[in-house]
Amino acid sequence: MTIPTLNVGVIGAGSWANLCHIPCLQAHPQVHVAAICSRNRERALQAARESGIPNVFTDYRELIACGEIDAVTVAAPNRAHLPIALEAFRAGKPVFCEKPLALSRADAARMEQAARLSGKHHQVAFLFRYLHGLRMLREMAASGEIGRIFYVRVEGGASGELMPGVPFGWRHDREEAGAGMLADVGSHYIDTIRVVAGEITACCAQAVTFPRSLEAADRSLHPVTTDDIASVLFETEGGVRGQFFTGRACPQRRYAEIELYGERGGLRCPLSRGEADRMEISLRGEPYRAVSLPEGQAEEPGRCMKAMMRRFADCCLGQAAKDDQDADFTDGLRAQTAIEAALRSAEERHWVAMESG
Repeated sequence: MTIPTLNVGVIGAGSWANLCHIPCLQAHPQVHVAAICSRNRERALQAARESGIPNVFTDYRELIACGEIDAVTVAAPNRAHLPIALEAFRAGKPVFCEKPLALSRADAARMEQAARLSGKHHQVAFLFRYLHGLRMLREMAASGEIGRIFYVRVEGGASGELMPGVPFGWRHDREEAGAGMLADVGSHYIDTIRVVAGEITACCAQAVTFPRSLEAADRSLHPVTTDDIASVLFETEGGVRGQFFTGRACPQRRYAEIELYGERGGLRCPLSRGEADRMEISLRGEPYRAVSLPEGQAEEPGRCMKAMMRRFADCCLGQAAKDDQDADFTDGLRAQTAIEAALRSAEERHWVAMESG
């Protein structure tokens, strides 16, 4: 019996492609990373040399059109997500896309429609869904372990990016990124909140950018136009209220944390790539205590990245069916809707309701 192989083309050759997409796909025994694409040919060639990838492209359309490629992953800057995904779906290929899905809700809606109409597997990189602790927190919250949930708090990790010497990158440019921390990390928190507390229906946000310019690789100076700090109050369709915070302009903090407050106590767990994966409960005002996870101790650096990319490959190969671990383009659209509402709220300085549909 011939074992099927999935030939994947990775579009984007930056740090995340090299940290997550390429090695985690190559760890799958039935995946062959057959091609890599970047507008920067030298960067693509370097990634290909280091990872043993046989084909290098500088035009994503040529990679997608290549007959060897069965599926595509998108690790390019946010502005490129829309055209790449639309081209891949037109070619009848499954797509794994980084978050946030797009620059705007309108673009995300086009991508989500193309994904549904294609009939192909589509997935978005919300990796916290693969935390065992978060899954347990969600199950215990749903079963009424701490009674009715009335508040959710996500305290974000911080990058400490205001340190001297940080170079200008595309994430500092609103034209390329759409937003700063609100989109880059906030999209993760929005998805996590949706998973444990239901759809966000309204929000009130602050988005702060520290006025400054940064030096690019060619030594030119560019103003930072994306948010350094994002702070968001929200309400969900079930009447739960809450808040989340994320910032690049803060002293570095290792892990974010989500905490749920209910009538009888609280639940909390760290949000990581897998190196911190646990869940704790506090009942009747007692101190938090650890809850045993069915998977046992599974704290491993990068485990969630590996699980996420493995799920993409398995679903493309027909060896697994999508489940609620796997965020799809509809989830990406809903997160984008909340991001856009938060940006509008920050600009107009009032509560904003989510756009439906």
